[in-house]
Amino acid sequence: MQWVSLWTNGIIIAIVIVTLVEMLLPNGNNKKYIKTILGLYVLFTIIGPVIEKIGNGKWSLEDTLKKWEDMQEYQTFSVNSVKTSSNIETIYKQKLEEDIVTKLKAKGYDITITALSIQFAQAENYGEIQEISIKVNQKIKKEINSIDPIEISIENEEKKENIELKDKETIKKYIAEEYKMQENRINVF
Repeated sequence: MQWVSLWTNGIIIAIVIVTLVEMLLPNGNNKKYIKTILGLYVLFTIIGPVIEKIGNGKWSLEDTLKKWEDMQEYQTFSVNSVKTSSNIETIYKQKLEEDIVTKLKAKGYDITITALSIQFAQAENYGEIQEISIKVNQKIKKEINSIDPIEISIENEEKKENIELKDKETIKKYIAEEYKMQENRINVF
């Protein structure tokens, strides 16, 4: 019975304090925030002793607030960690594309990467190229020592296709060897 009397007195004192503070508050933008805090104070004044009685004196407002702050810090850390990981993966993909373009340009090919799929799920093959699509814009000729004769005929059209096919196969083999991936995952057009 004494516990109920002390609990009731605590609630009455909390309501009197909140009422006095609200009367002293000037009208303004911050009034609603202060009222919210005062409402939480009354709420904890009402609920705190009940939880403490049920939990055999193990509950305290300070412990609850500390746990809540720790949870907020963990959530903030988790969100920042995901953002950082995503940024690292984006930069990795960009640098990989630049590396492929540069290496193929050195081999004499002007290319554009139209699609690049990389394994970013947590697995043992994290960061591996899953699939790549490359568009060959043109073959770069490094130096012109002599002019090759040009013959116009239907047969040369087929020969030109074979040369392009040969270049595509060369690019596929080079990418497969350089980046240790299967040729069937490389699309060159």
